[in-house]
Amino acid sequence: MYIKPKGISRLLITLIITIIPNMSLSAGADSGSSSSTSVKQDTARYGKLDKDRFSDARILITQQKFHEAYLLLLSVISKSEDEADRQNLLGFTARKSDDLRKAGIHYEQALKINPTHRGALEYQGELFLRLGNTAKAKNNLNLLKAECPSGCLELRKLETAIAQF
Repeated sequence: MYIKPKGISRLLITLIITIIPNMSLSAGADSGSSSSTSVKQDTARYGKLDKDRFSDARILITQQKFHEAYLLLLSVISKSEDEADRQNLLGFTARKSDDLRKAGIHYEQALKINPTHRGALEYQGELFLRLGNTAKAKNNLNLLKAECPSGCLELRKLETAIAQF
């Protein structure tokens, strides 16, 4: 039986995702650290998405394995109905992996697909802060204020990030 190279890489990623997390948890890894709390909260916001498509990536994000989550999300087939969400998660994992250039590209893609994507507006605003561009971060904050005038989690988080900057 012949397996295409692309199939082998997906098989390896699947094996890594299923075996390594179980090994680290059985070795007594602390999954409840406070440093991962905000990552878990960020990831929880995507619970309404199709669990089959992003659940493995969310698990890796919760474990702060951002680069691995990024690679997995790259292998997820693009679907028009949730592509902005996938691009936003790609941006998030790239940013958390300190690849700010790629993060910016993915946030731009997410916002090109859905200009009012609250998660992408928030995360891109946080990226702008990391890049020292407070004006652009405040612009994203204004866009979020227009998107959710009575308030939303993304708006509060970006307001807090700007205030702490």
